[in-house]
Amino acid sequence: MPILDLRFSKIKAENNNKPVSKEGVKVDMKVNFINVEELPKPENSPTSAFKADFEFKLDYQKHGSIVMDGYILYGDEDKKIKEVMKSWKKDKILEKEVSLLLMNAILVKSNVKALNLAQEINLPLHLRMPMLGNQK
Repeated sequence: MPILDLRFSKIKAENNNKPVSKEGVKVDMKVNFINVEELPKPENSPTSAFKADFEFKLDYQKHGSIVMDGYILYGDEDKKIKEVMKSWKKDKILEKEVSLLLMNAILVKSNVKALNLAQEINLPLHLRMPMLGNQK
């Protein structure tokens, strides 16, 4: 089963108004899962779901930051959800297959939002945008 929902609960964008050098600005991107909890299962349903709280952070070093907190809901067969929850409770790690799926969804939605926020508060874009050039 797929991702059921992805929402932001807190968004913070900050520009510290430091001058940018000729070398540009180094931007570190990080996504962390904060907590994972199994959701109540509907009666007579063959599937279960869990909610994973996450933090997406772009650190522009001394220049500023963009931080977005949110959650993602994922549903699958009971057996799969139980395996994911067991792994999380034991090591605070999500299974690789599920983690990749969740991370990709978080990265897509968060990066689109972060591009807009960076532009609004005058931070350099953290992703290279396509540019047209003269053909020779």
